[in-house]
Amino acid sequence: MRSVFILLFCVILVIAIVFVVVHAPTPSNVQIAVVPIDLERQPQPVMQSDPAANHILEFFPEAIESLPLQTPEDITHVPEPAPTQAQKPETGDPIEIQKYALLAHINDWVYEMYSQVGSTKLGQIKDTRQNTLMKVYEGKTLENGVEVVRLSAESVLLKLGEATFTLRLAEEPKFFEDIKKNPRALTPEEQSKAYDYYMIRWGDKFKEYSKGYQPPAGMQNPQPATLQMKQQGYKEYMERYGQKFQENGNTYQMPEINPEKQRELYKKYWEKFHPDREMPDFDQLFQTTIHSGPGARLQN
Repeated sequence: MRSVFILLFCVILVIAIVFVVVHAPTPSNVQIAVVPIDLERQPQPVMQSDPAANHILEFFPEAIESLPLQTPEDITHVPEPAPTQAQKPETGDPIEIQKYALLAHINDWVYEMYSQVGSTKLGQIKDTRQNTLMKVYEGKTLENGVEVVRLSAESVLLKLGEATFTLRLAEEPKFFEDIKKNPRALTPEEQSKAYDYYMIRWGDKFKEYSKGYQPPAGMQNPQPATLQMKQQGYKEYMERYGQKFQENGNTYQMPEINPEKQRELYKKYWEKFHPDREMPDFDQLFQTTIHSGPGARLQN
């Protein structure tokens, strides 16, 4: 059985070989055709030029006069223009730069306490932005190289480089706490003290900042209004608005006010926004507002 299988395989293999040989393609001679080149006739370029492209020359008309040619010797001997005032670099005054740096650094500093034991002088400066306290004495160097030059009960002299600034002692008026707890009208004396405290804490620095201010070209620094200017402004205001306001005020009817309802609303407001503070006397505030208006908190 095994021999029969081998014989059958050999017969199939011979038949396959004979079939391939009989049907194989016959080789043929390959001919290469070369196109003759005519030297008398030049071939066309791959890309044709656009006639419209020649119009670009219209934007560059021919010069009427030809410019003279310059030799390298002429170019090297051309004199350079002398520098003008506008070409000179402007440099800031170092002292002015140091002054503004000093003011920027101490912008949130408040000199609020002074004490002296024998010949020892001590002061205290508060940094309101960082909410920190600094003990100072003469000769001490603070942040960023700010030096304490002189210390007294009235002021402290600070120095940065060659720039100096006097920080006056700013004691908060005692009536400030009372006003926070019980809002009331300020007396003329209290108004003056509040203004002085404001100027010591902020005004001195603002004045120092504005010393070197120069208005833009064509403008002038603002000037205090004279009495004549005030009178003229009041006259123009009355002619444009005042008379109409007076007429409307004469016909205005005050709405009916319910004191009990106002007291209830005021109590709810105070309990919601100021739960940790004592509520002021509503009756006193109500009567002041009714008879004098909100402006009664300030007195002339």
